[in-house]
Amino acid sequence: MVVPSARFSVFILSLAVTLGAGALAGCKPKTAAQVPPPAPPQPVTDTDALTPYAPLITTQIQGAKLSQILEQIGADKGHFTLRPPADNFQYSLDVQDKTFWEVFGELRKQRPALCLMDGGADGQIGFFEFNNKSTIVNKGSVALSYRYWPEQRNSNGTTTAPRLDVTLAIDPRLNVVEAELKTEPIKDDAGNVLYTMPEMSEFAQRGNRNNVKNLLRTNYPLKLSPGQAPALPEVKLTAHVVCGSAMETAEVSDIAASLNKPIQLGQTTVVLTSFQENTQLFMGIDSHSSSISPYVIYEIYDKNNALARRWVWNGIENAGAPKTAAGGPYKLKVRAPQETKELTVDFDLTHVEAMP
Repeated sequence: MVVPSARFSVFILSLAVTLGAGALAGCKPKTAAQVPPPAPPQPVTDTDALTPYAPLITTQIQGAKLSQILEQIGADKGHFTLRPPADNFQYSLDVQDKTFWEVFGELRKQRPALCLMDGGADGQIGFFEFNNKSTIVNKGSVALSYRYWPEQRNSNGTTTAPRLDVTLAIDPRLNVVEAELKTEPIKDDAGNVLYTMPEMSEFAQRGNRNNVKNLLRTNYPLKLSPGQAPALPEVKLTAHVVCGSAMETAEVSDIAASLNKPIQLGQTTVVLTSFQENTQLFMGIDSHSSSISPYVIYEIYDKNNALARRWVWNGIENAGAPKTAAGGPYKLKVRAPQETKELTVDFDLTHVEAMP
């Protein structure tokens, strides 16, 4: 080991002190005005387990209708519907790495009347413009829209008790195979229970599995007299969503010729047994097996290639639907997910006030 001499050690110490004193002599403390303000926090995009199935959106659009924007960002046309005048307004967008519902929020800033409603019997998301504005909150891939009605007048002149309307909407780029919405007991400020979800209503809130798509709508009638609608201090809801990905697809141009023949979609096998067209469209699904997901999506298209009916089915059933399309010959598209992902989201609504 080499030990420095005493003279060398003193020299080092003296040099350090001299440098330190010189550095401090030339340094003045910064005034408050010289200290740069902290950078504003950047908004955090709320991603979740379903984000890989519907990637974040980056786009610049000038002067486009809502239908054009939805098409550009990849929304499935079978998952939503537009009602006039929702598609009459010209929007502009400049977004980077945003979820679908964050983009929708940007559109609502330009058109506050834009809202979510039930788009039809198939559980489509309805994009509407509505005078009674609803409140929309979103978390990642799901959005929750709600309105608290103090009363509503029926066609016979009677009024109904106050109710809380809730709409759950899932990113229309996702293939939803199951969704449900639950709520804890709703109470007033005094702790009185105004609504309790019946034990057997879970299936009703989930929707029949043959029509659940990307939207569920329900209402909670409150134990109050018409017009009596105090603010609700807290409403707790839980949404559970199952989505499919890596979709295997089979297209059937002649449904009758394909009856009782196995249709293979990856690890899923489907057998159709019947198809009837009278006042309704009926499909017989006799067998259906999969080691990945019990759900298969069936879509019937009319002669104009417009979607006539869509089912998400998981069993042995006859699926019937009103025939509102342009007519046949009909084509069938069958899609089966090879992967599924589940998501559970809690919504805590505080101080929910009735609409004026």
